[in-house]
Amino acid sequence: MLGMTAGAVWVYRRQADLRPEELASTLAKYSLATAIAMPVSLVVQLCLITSLSASLITLALLGPGALSLGEWLRGRFMRP
Repeated sequence: MLGMTAGAVWVYRRQADLRPEELASTLAKYSLATAIAMPVSLVVQLCLITSLSASLITLALLGPGALSLGEWLRGRFMRP
């Protein structure tokens, strides 16, 4: 959502510079930049080394997710 807000503000501030005849090429240029940036940022994020330490905060954050996943799996594969 931050990216959409930044894009909307960018367009609002540059209204005079964006002419209708150049709009298609401008959109194509920024769409290509977004398509390149997304996989690159995913690879960078996956390369970050994180450690999971056992603490009450970890349990509080991961516990509800594990419980809801278990409930979803039980409803998905163990139908009455």
